[in-house]
Amino acid sequence: MKFAANLSTMFSDLPTLQERYEYVCFKCPVKFDAIECQDPYMLAIKDWRRLFENCSVKGAKLPKWELINSVPLFLEFPDLRIPSFEEYRLKVLDKTLEYAKFLDCQKVHLILGDLPFKSENPDQITHLTEKMTTLLYQAAHYLELEHVNCVIEPLSLKERERYYLRSYKLAVKILEQNTKSKNLRLLTDIYHLQRVEGNLTEAINKYMPLTGHVQISQVPLRDCPFNEGEINYRYVLEVLRKVHRGFIGLEYKCTTEDDLLWINNYTN
Repeated sequence: MKFAANLSTMFSDLPTLQERYEYVCFKCPVKFDAIECQDPYMLAIKDWRRLFENCSVKGAKLPKWELINSVPLFLEFPDLRIPSFEEYRLKVLDKTLEYAKFLDCQKVHLILGDLPFKSENPDQITHLTEKMTTLLYQAAHYLELEHVNCVIEPLSLKERERYYLRSYKLAVKILEQNTKSKNLRLLTDIYHLQRVEGNLTEAINKYMPLTGHVQISQVPLRDCPFNEGEINYRYVLEVLRKVHRGFIGLEYKCTTEDDLLWINNYTN
């Protein structure tokens, strides 16, 4: 199995992305061949370039960039409206693409917008679904031309109460009805899958054919998968081993003092 360190959630005692990146390159007790990041935009591209050069000069083998999040739609359009594709391109996609190409990252998690009101069944809001899915399909096609793959992720209510995509049923509907571009897949985060749907064995096997990326963390605290919690990761990782060949993102909270040696049980 292969794991990617998430720079946004791991090693939280190191306050900056630069320090966390350097830790992965030089001091981490587990060797990571890949990384992912929710918000690489916290560092300007010139600062990333300088960081890569400094680490290379010191002899580091730079990890592969497996996944970054897009600029969030809900931040760029806080009025909760669904923008035109041209607005979305100018405010979200162009910056996201600039970073993806610089980092040589071929996978982007498209962060969607919020609903203008609370709803337990966002998949039933037909007019919003049509607008949002049209925007998604256009974005996927646009990024496909640049050889960047797209994934979308249902979030639990706890994570973001009014987020548009909170249903795996809706996510599957969006993917299956996409005839404009095949460049759109599912981000299966086991943390959210447990909170939203449960029944993990069946759900993992059901959604894996549509999955472009996997992430793990424990429920309910989003901490180390092998901490005490709702999910038995000894079992779940064996399920994933049978159906998933790509990197698994470690999108969980930890510090540099936390034990990472559990990873060696699955990589050796």
